Amino acid sequence: MALYRLSYVDDNGRRLKKTIELSDELQLQSFLRTADLNISKIEQIPSYLRFFNNRSGAEKIGRKHVAEILENLRTATAAGLPLTTALFDMAGSADSRAMGDMLEDISFRMQMGMPLSEAMSKYGKVFDSTVLGLARIGEEAGKLDITLEGAEKYISRIDKVKGKITTAMVIPVVTLVVMLVAAGFWLIVVMPNLKELFEVLGVELPLITQIFLHSSDIVRGAGFQALLIALCAIILYIIARKGSESFRYKTDGIYLKLPVLGRLLQCYNFAFIAEYAQLMISAGVPLFRALEILAGTLKNTVFTRSVAGTRSLMSTGSSFSDALGEQKLFTPMVIRMISIGEQTGKLDEQLEHVSDYYYEKVDYLSENISKIIQPVLMLF
Repeated sequence: MALYRLSYVDDNGRRLKKTIELSDELQLQSFLRTADLNISKIEQIPSYLRFFNNRSGAEKIGRKHVAEILENLRTATAAGLPLTTALFDMAGSADSRAMGDMLEDISFRMQMGMPLSEAMSKYGKVFDSTVLGLARIGEEAGKLDITLEGAEKYISRIDKVKGKITTAMVIPVVTLVVMLVAAGFWLIVVMPNLKELFEVLGVELPLITQIFLHSSDIVRGAGFQALLIALCAIILYIIARKGSESFRYKTDGIYLKLPVLGRLLQCYNFAFIAEYAQLMISAGVPLFRALEILAGTLKNTVFTRSVAGTRSLMSTGSSFSDALGEQKLFTPMVIRMISIGEQTGKLDEQLEHVSDYYYEKVDYLSENISKIIQPVLMLF
């Protein structure tokens, strides 16, 4: 792929510049024919400057904006409006330069003959594999408006759930940080003065008081080293998580066993898996293929391996519900509802019920997590 910087004049006489990534000069010529820009200069950007010219990645485009884009595309598709025109109009009223550049680039790529899913695939950090998969399926089945609606609902719900979880964790985290700072202040500043006072008085101190005074000496003497060790441990942990799938699998398993937080993660993954499978089945994707795509979208490796194991058992003739039951991870309610869906031929409806149920559980835990954790913090 090569980067090109185009200098052009718009309809209002303004001199503008645009950077676009294309495979070769033939694609550049195709782009110039379809873009209909008043080009004044074209220059190829050296590969070593690629990072500094990646304007589309300079700003984060949030899920709310992605949901808005998908909703507008669905409306345009249902109304029969060309998507290239809709994208270009959306680019003109975008909330940020990065978003406008992205929409304009997708429009130009579609004008060169790319389908929507392929044009969006360049922005994989904005449109995740679920959205791209649904768009591709909609194009193949001639149901793009339906699959875009499903993708918009999926993005909106994920954004809402993650926003609630983030908000719910703010109070406990802030409380814990304040308590640790206060404890550090007492050990470093207050306790040494108390120790001098006790020595002057010459009184015999209880064991617990002696322990705290000794802890103060340790913190004051080795506090910097302890902080450095903790920082190194965090860095090593991050490196190990990225470099070792086995380590990531073990730590993900530990997360799922944590009180409160583990339950929250389990409910979220149950809901996500059910919703994803339901969207794919409704779009006409075979369940076996849907599970293959799903395994690549999950963040928790315990659930990733579980879905892969389910698919492996299904390939030998097991039903979806039986294969899930063999993983020893999903609740009996999930297995039972999916089994009923298979028997009645309404698996997509049952999966929707499962996702709704567990998303409600996530909402409840998110709203009450601070109340649940509060006694633990108070005890600490």
